[in-house]
Amino acid sequence: MVHYPLVRKAMTDTALPPQTETPTLAQLADRAEQLLAHGRSHDALAILDQLAERAPSEPQVYYLRAQATRQAGGVKAAFVDVRTALALARRQGLDLRALQALSDELTQELSDEVPLLAVSRATATLRRLIADDKQRAAEELTDTLLPHFGTYRALLQLAAGLSRFSRGRADQAIADLEAAVESSPSLWPAAYACGHALLSVGDRQGALAAFAHTAVQHRQAVSGFVLSEAEDLLLATAGLAFSARGFGFERASLLHSLGHSDEAIAVLNELLRDEPEAADAHLSKAVLLKQSGRLEEALDSLQLAESTLRPEDRRQEIEDPLRRIQLLRIEVLHGLLRHDEAQALAEQLATVSESA
Repeated sequence: MVHYPLVRKAMTDTALPPQTETPTLAQLADRAEQLLAHGRSHDALAILDQLAERAPSEPQVYYLRAQATRQAGGVKAAFVDVRTALALARRQGLDLRALQALSDELTQELSDEVPLLAVSRATATLRRLIADDKQRAAEELTDTLLPHFGTYRALLQLAAGLSRFSRGRADQAIADLEAAVESSPSLWPAAYACGHALLSVGDRQGALAAFAHTAVQHRQAVSGFVLSEAEDLLLATAGLAFSARGFGFERASLLHSLGHSDEAIAVLNELLRDEPEAADAHLSKAVLLKQSGRLEEALDSLQLAESTLRPEDRRQEIEDPLRRIQLLRIEVLHGLLRHDEAQALAEQLATVSESA
């Protein structure tokens, strides 16, 4: 059994305070190793799964879990773990010989079958590596696993794209993410991430197309294993957590910046159909309507923005949204040649500002 003194030292340092009765990470690893030596692979796996959550960057955890999983009959899932151990150990300057030997043995045992255990283990591990900023290890792992994951390739391509994007390799990320969409067009998280990668290199038209694909596929999406795993990978990536609301604003802003204000307004209308009380969406719509010269409609949207504005909305913003609404209303009233109303509102705002 291979041991890594440096790793064991790191695991001991992260232990819980000695006054508690909770076992340290190193003690748990020792216990798992003892169980494994006695052929109790399922008991060992229960401990090692916990360790993978608590110590996601420790090669020893994955090496032990690879052995336990192999002992339990999960060859491809074991292969995922030993390749994870190799990717991490390589970057910590540890001895790779035992890990490589196990990897070679498992490679000979691999079949074309792709069990869900192996897929979920791969994506869970990649989520942890990406969230823990171990992007290079995540890239090595995805590159190694890709030839062996058949119809689940798109998930690994998504993970590869996310890890490369996270470390500033946008061009490489775009290639991975486009490949993921090509492999699985319904995988909207890959299209969404690709849109952001394209924006980062200044390709706004490409991002617009990626976001349009995202919108269509998100509307048509049926929840399932692959989509759930893809969403979790997005969630683990800094700056790419998806919400339908936030995406609506992102897409409307991009459309407007490219001169497609009517389409931007249509996107905001979609958002408002789902959230009719969204004051910020009403205000954003009013801004676009005013800039498009649709002043009466802008005035109506401003009224809706004011009527749906909640006290907590005002507290959460540095600049009072109500003041923004009133200032825009003054501009719209002037545009409609209703100067007396605009002047009266301006004086009212000035009085409020002085009293504040």
